Amino acid sequence: HVLGRCDGTINKGGNLFHLNECERALNGLDEVIDVCCLKVDCPLYGEDYVAVIHTAPQVEFAFLPWLQQQLGTLRAPQRVVLSHQALPLNGAGKHDRRALAALLQREAS
Repeated sequence: HVLGRCDGTINKGGNLFHLNECERALNGLDEVIDVCCLKVDCPLYGEDYVAVIHTAPQVEFAFLPWLQQQLGTLRAPQRVVLSHQALPLNGAGKHDRRALAALLQREAS
C-alpha cells in the first residue's frame, strides 16, 4: 500500500530521515534522468519507501546495492523500480505521486 501526500520524512523502525537524501544521491548519477521516492507501508519497520528511477533503456546499473553502500542498508529504499518513460508530473510540475503509486500497484500485481 502506497501512502499519499507526505512531508518527505520516513520513520523506518524508529530512524528518521528524509526521502530527498536518496533522491539527491541518485540525481548525482549520470545514469539517472529523474527520480521520485514514495513512502510505502512496511510490516517490519512501519514505514519504508520505494525509489522510482527514470533511466535510458540501455542503462544497466545496480542501483539498490549502490544505495545501500551510499546511504547504509537502513536508509536505502525497500526496492527500486526502473522506468524508461518520463515520470508523470502534476499540473504544478511536481511528481504525480498518485500516478506513480498506481504504477507501483500495477507492477506488484
